[in-house]
Amino acid sequence: MNEKIKKLKEIIDGTDNLVFFGGAGVSTESGIPDFRSTDGLYSQKYDFPPETIVSHTFFMKRNKDFFDFYKDKTAWEIEDEYMFGPDILVAPVMEENTSERKVYLPEGAIWTDANTKKAYSGGQNVTVPAPLDIIPVFIRDNKKIDIYL
Repeated sequence: MNEKIKKLKEIIDGTDNLVFFGGAGVSTESGIPDFRSTDGLYSQKYDFPPETIVSHTFFMKRNKDFFDFYKDKTAWEIEDEYMFGPDILVAPVMEENTSERKVYLPEGAIWTDANTKKAYSGGQNVTVPAPLDIIPVFIRDNKKIDIYL
């Protein structure tokens, strides 16, 4: 048994990326959402079902999406923003009589305000103009998508 533990340690020490699939006890302690609870992954909106995202095939074919799913715990807690596909973040104004909106931009990307064209690093909250005729929309990593012409 000791040789197996040594071999596992060598594997872990020799990698830059490691994914551990554990049970609910591990995810609950680490703050990672589980699958079945009311706040679990099945209750959240993703472009793919969670069981697809955590599969080996998805990991091999869509490695960036796989790690994006696990990386940004803050994004899991945001209830008034959503992704429209993989590259567009929409932050509707949910309060009346306001002209600006605080938006959380998920880490691991550069986000460009579709209205002002200003770029922001992900992993932070930004406050942007939100006049009545503009919904704050952000484009990931300089993708060429014209929202406001």
